[in-house]
Amino acid sequence: MVTAQLAEEPTRTNDEAAAENRSLLEKHGVVLLNLIGEPGAGKTAILEKILPFLKSRLSVGVIGADIQAGQIEKIAALGVDAVRIESEGSPGLDASMVNKALRQLPLGNLDLVVVDNVGSLVFPAEIDLGGDLKIVVTSVIESMDTPARYPNVFKHAAVVLISKIDLLPYEEYSLGLYIEQLVAANESLKIFPVSALKGEGIEEFSVALGRMVWKRRRHLPT
Repeated sequence: MVTAQLAEEPTRTNDEAAAENRSLLEKHGVVLLNLIGEPGAGKTAILEKILPFLKSRLSVGVIGADIQAGQIEKIAALGVDAVRIESEGSPGLDASMVNKALRQLPLGNLDLVVVDNVGSLVFPAEIDLGGDLKIVVTSVIESMDTPARYPNVFKHAAVVLISKIDLLPYEEYSLGLYIEQLVAANESLKIFPVSALKGEGIEEFSVALGRMVWKRRRHLPT
């Protein structure tokens, strides 16, 4: 595990840093996955569950924003190269922060880097980190109108995970109606209802994600 200390002031624009990240990732044939969601959506819990499945197919690195030390150590214990970023109160990671973390990972040995972003939907969804695979995590304990309130978040996502489905019997939440709203926002979305606690949907999503990563790697410049 490595902890990345952030510089107080960026020395370049986000677009410049994102372009550098994109070039660095393409050079090594690495796919960057940006995992975003509101606080409590279950991003990190899901990440911990999918990593064992992904590791059977891919070499994976993780960049975690403000993840507790115990959690990042748990991730690293799975045999994953992990870097912890201290966001210092930022509403989300920017490309310069991610660039600093990427340079602490053995990119030449990796297929995929997962960025477990700061707990928020708006800022992380708008900032280009230099990767093209964005996954949004929502949960059944959140508002049903999230897709309507944040349409751009879902418009530019590749996948939406609807987490904590084990709580459906206890929540006033219509899974079918929520999925209809997601499709209305982005008809090409891949949608996976999952439960990190019960393991429901985890393997199915992991297999699909592995296929998406390999497809993107085949199209990376060499």
